[in-house]
Amino acid sequence: MHARGLPEYESRCEAYGIILVEYLNGSMLDTDPRVCAWCGKPNLPLTPTLPFGVGNRHAWLHQHCRDRWAEARHKAAIETLTIMGIVEPPKDEALR
Repeated sequence: MHARGLPEYESRCEAYGIILVEYLNGSMLDTDPRVCAWCGKPNLPLTPTLPFGVGNRHAWLHQHCRDRWAEARHKAAIETLTIMGIVEPPKDEALR
């Protein structure tokens, strides 16, 4: 047993998830509310930009751009963490 009584693999997966979320939160940019941070198009009455983020920093996005933006950020965060030597535990490790 390891952290919080979880088996080692589950503990490592949970730790990786926490690190990933903390990295995403810590690297959130505060963007201009007048334009979408993903597509660059303006904030308009029928397609307003909305704030996404935590604390005082927000990325302003059209609602329909949010998922693609979040997916790209998630992928970039995983790539950055991998370069730093922080990797998600391999799935085959769960079978051991």
